[in-house]
Amino acid sequence: MPNIEGGELAKTTKRGRELLFEAISGKNELLTETIVCCLLMFMHSSFFFEKCHVLYGMNIILDVASDLLNQKNWKLLCLTFDLLISLTSSEKYSLAAATQYSLFEQALTLIEKSYKVHGPQVLLAVNKFFNQFLKKECLPFTIPSSKLFAILHMSMKRLLQFFSSHSHVPGKAMNDHENNNIENLPLEVKLMISGMNILCSFIRVTKLCPSKTKERLLCELTENGDKSAYFLTNSNFEVIQTCILALDRIFVPYCFLLNSISLTGKLSFYHLIQVLLAIFENSVDCSVLMPFIRKLIKAKIFNHIWNVKIDGSLSLINDYEDSSSACCECLSYLLNCFIKENENLETEMSFIKNSLAQLNCSLDECSSVLSQKCAYLNHMTNSVDLYSIQVTFLYLCYVSYLNNTHIMNSKRLIPHLIYYATCNSETINTTSIIMKMSAIMWDMLSKITSPVKVYTHHEALLWWCFRNPQFNSYSSFVLQTWMKFCLSYDDDLELHSTFKLLLKLLTTIDVAQETFLRQFESNSEISFYFLKSICDSEVYKNENSNVKEKMKSLILALVQYIKNYLVRILAIKNHIEEKSEDNFLSIGLECILWCYGQIHVNPQIDMKFIFHVTNFCSSSDFENEIILIHCLKFLHFAVTKDERDSQAWFIITGNTRFISFLQNCLAMHQQFVNEVLILLVAIVNHQTVGRLKSSSYVKVSLKQFCKWLNNSRTKFMSFDLLNCLLDVEFDGTFLRINSIEQNISLLTRNDLRILVFYVQNAMILGDPALEKIIFMTFRKLLYYISKTDSSLENHIMLQPWVKLVLESRLEDIYASWDLFEKWFTYKTENITLDEIMQRFADEILTKPQELIKSKHSIIKLYSGVYKKCLSKETKVALKEIMDAQSKSNIKEKEENNLVCEVENLVTSYISHNSVVINS
Repeated sequence: MPNIEGGELAKTTKRGRELLFEAISGKNELLTETIVCCLLMFMHSSFFFEKCHVLYGMNIILDVASDLLNQKNWKLLCLTFDLLISLTSSEKYSLAAATQYSLFEQALTLIEKSYKVHGPQVLLAVNKFFNQFLKKECLPFTIPSSKLFAILHMSMKRLLQFFSSHSHVPGKAMNDHENNNIENLPLEVKLMISGMNILCSFIRVTKLCPSKTKERLLCELTENGDKSAYFLTNSNFEVIQTCILALDRIFVPYCFLLNSISLTGKLSFYHLIQVLLAIFENSVDCSVLMPFIRKLIKAKIFNHIWNVKIDGSLSLINDYEDSSSACCECLSYLLNCFIKENENLETEMSFIKNSLAQLNCSLDECSSVLSQKCAYLNHMTNSVDLYSIQVTFLYLCYVSYLNNTHIMNSKRLIPHLIYYATCNSETINTTSIIMKMSAIMWDMLSKITSPVKVYTHHEALLWWCFRNPQFNSYSSFVLQTWMKFCLSYDDDLELHSTFKLLLKLLTTIDVAQETFLRQFESNSEISFYFLKSICDSEVYKNENSNVKEKMKSLILALVQYIKNYLVRILAIKNHIEEKSEDNFLSIGLECILWCYGQIHVNPQIDMKFIFHVTNFCSSSDFENEIILIHCLKFLHFAVTKDERDSQAWFIITGNTRFISFLQNCLAMHQQFVNEVLILLVAIVNHQTVGRLKSSSYVKVSLKQFCKWLNNSRTKFMSFDLLNCLLDVEFDGTFLRINSIEQNISLLTRNDLRILVFYVQNAMILGDPALEKIIFMTFRKLLYYISKTDSSLENHIMLQPWVKLVLESRLEDIYASWDLFEKWFTYKTENITLDEIMQRFADEILTKPQELIKSKHSIIKLYSGVYKKCLSKETKVALKEIMDAQSKSNIKEKEENNLVCEVENLVTSYISHNSVVINS
């Protein structure tokens, strides 16, 4: 296809449209079909939808559709309806639709005639087109309500005739349909969905556009042709009645024949729910809807809606993402009709809506929520808690029972109901023998095997558990449950009060602290995240120093407890294959690091612990990567905090098997490489600062190292490593970079050239976060090369692309002065730098006050190999700077001499007076 510019394409598309619209009005059906297909393809072009052509095209296509209707070409008629839907879906049409009353009437006439055709494909096509015209953006200013209503009734009659046929009863194949492509749904399901969409759109038209509906509704409500005129003050009421009649006679019976677990069933019930929501949102009196609602509930509508609600796969399909929330909304409306007499209706409905969203399991599984103890009424809040969830489920059961049905098997429900009633009966007033009873109860609780059966989530039980000075498994369970609740709260007020309660408990009662430590090994993940949450909370930040000191003591005790436990686990794991404690290893190491970061104390790390961690890594088969990554993080922490004769450093670097482990990590995925590089930076930096020697080392190829230098994730660590290696000139470090050449371990001239190239490239890219470390590394690398290979230095100094490197540093010449000086003091001129040196000299003239101390360097520039590239004016200005500096130095020297003379006179005077006084 030739390349056409935008303007030409617009002209071509415009002329093509005109030709197609002119030609389509002919009587040749083959030509008409071809043109319709072409127009559908043209719609993919942004130039197609221009206001005049959309309206012009609509008139023509409507005429063509009428002709096709007369010719009984149903296939082409359906294709034409697709084209009309696409035209009316455009933004241009929406902007003009309000003034196109005649076009709207023409479309309604076509729809009315099309409904007289007996064919399911035509019925589906006209349903979709009618639904499109009922959208708000397609409506004119004035709506012919009676005609619209008559067409609505006609469409429902046609659907009733279709579904009344025995041949359209859903079969097993339809219920088993599980293709997620909605276009491949059975025709019967598509027809049903299109019909319910029409009802939904019609209801919303009458609600959203009351000012447009000027006529009263006159419709045929019975099949035998009798007309009943309903002249009511509220036209919405007539629409709702018609919709309920259609649902009751057509859609609900057919939906209930489908399996609501299958895709066809879920989709059908979703659209039924949408119609019900549209009806409920119309503020119709519940008494009008009650007969129909009772009929729905008796037919177990709750169960079908619930199946759609808890199925997450439906929400993954386009246009069905709100399926779960729509189900919750529909259920709450249905329940509202039965509990509206409640004095606290608004609060109750808020509870119900929130609770329905929380119940995401089957109804049978939901029944078990009644067997959990809820908080006492005076401690409840408006948050979604156990109480509101239980009440919501009871409402579902109760409303079903009122309508002579059950949402689940009674044998399964009744035990939970009995337990709920028993647990929430009024509490008995305490007497003087409470202490004796408490002791008996405590003894019984310590022996119970299933504490959840006698648990109630109440503050009184929490404090009662920790009044006993002895550790008890039940009190451990209670504390764990409270911590879990903390991590699940959404309400800030409830979370704030719970944090305050548990903080007081842990800082005032010793047995509570002991319980927290002892239960950590069996409940490590919840305990750790709870500890982090409470320490990050505003409650803790606003506490006094006394509370914070007690929490600090608890954290230190926790660190010691975890270390002791981890040493036991690692000692076993390093000798016996054991996988049961893997989760605690990961959480324990992470918790230790967090604790040290939280309390900001100098850690006293047990060398035995470090030894076991390195041994564990050395013998690892990389099966549990998360644990190994936490081990690497911990060893990095140990090296950076090692202040006791570098013991941790020697333990880590002296383990040859651990070095092999590090080598293997460097060949793993990115997360391992990052953590190992961070650890290597700490090890090499500790080695260079302490001037330590290592007999073993990690080897890495120059090729691999250069990849790290070029990778945004590893660049900083790699430059940090290279910087440390250059400090000791690659001599005896724990990390050794092997030559790119085979069988050579030391870096060759070619290797150094490659390193220079990568460092220069990083400087040119100019990453602000890495600028300082890269610049420092480049200077050290040049210094190292000047000491080891003068010919290579000469080669680097005269490279033409050095211009790019220096040019990138011109913005901050003061910080880069040493780098420029390296070149303008070099014995040989790099001719590519003449312009750069001229610009450098000009920059000096703009900042003389910053560069006064660099007189010696300016002299080198002024008289060096690049002096010929400096302009006469620049040389004169540089000379003035040097002269001014000389004068300043002379003046400063004179002032210093004067100060010295004054000091000598004062000293002499004081000494003379002291002698006189003593004599």
